[in-house]
Amino acid sequence: MQDSPKSDLLPNLFLIGAPKAATTALADLLSRSREVDLGKTKEPGILVNDSYGEARQRGLYRAHFAGCEASRFRLDATPWTFYSARAPEIIDGLGPRGATQILLSLRDPLGRIQSMYADQVLRGRERRTYEDALKDSMRGVDQPLALSYVATSCYGKHLERWLDWRSAELGIVFFEHAVDPGRAPGMIDAIGRRLGISLGPLQPANVRATRSPILARPIDAAVSAGSRLPAGVKARLRPGLSAVARQILRRSPSREVDLPSTVISDAALRRDLESLLAADRRLLRSRLTPGLLLLPELPEWMDGE
Repeated sequence: MQDSPKSDLLPNLFLIGAPKAATTALADLLSRSREVDLGKTKEPGILVNDSYGEARQRGLYRAHFAGCEASRFRLDATPWTFYSARAPEIIDGLGPRGATQILLSLRDPLGRIQSMYADQVLRGRERRTYEDALKDSMRGVDQPLALSYVATSCYGKHLERWLDWRSAELGIVFFEHAVDPGRAPGMIDAIGRRLGISLGPLQPANVRATRSPILARPIDAAVSAGSRLPAGVKARLRPGLSAVARQILRRSPSREVDLPSTVISDAALRRDLESLLAADRRLLRSRLTPGLLLLPELPEWMDGE
């Protein structure tokens, strides 16, 4: 792929991984460095849509990072990029090998499933019971990626795809280290050394509170409608709409809420889920090497059978 005179407006740092694995907190940590620029939004989502052609993707990135020419790192922090079949290959063409860094954040799959389900319920997007949602996901029922709880928590096959293309630039961190006060400083130092930048403390990104579903649903509907707009129009509108949405949410009253139940009473379902996650854990462990881990120790969920 030929280089472009505007290649300095393409991303050279990616934060990918399982949503609900501290990716928002990590993006905030990185963006507070003077050497890292998020562009117009944290999650441009440009590589998530596999139907976009190369020219469109590059054009969207240049619009997204307009004004960021002087930044050492231009960060795309769209976690869902981890699941894109073509993203590793596309990133491979954005710049020379070694010029791009990729941080991958993972979390205990069962904890991530529970957290993601609760998040979707609180946002008004999920109306199934926890067990029904798990059954649909395990059967491969066609549904949005955010509602495919089990498929997006089986990391092994997705990691294999990234290792085939970008193993030299990939560094893996874990949610469990980010939320552990004893381990978080070491993880931050490891990320800073990897990128050659100085980083401050990690700030918690999510709390157990939600905005009124009365506000969440029309905002989600507007996002859904916007997703059908031409890509160029979306790129121009997204920053302004995101700012308006943030202002609305900041001014709406927060309230503590009861999380939905994530108890599995169906013994067969629990057994099948545990078996599936154990098989994926074995695959994941077989592909992890010391060079991939920014901290050498694995979280407890990786030490299982």
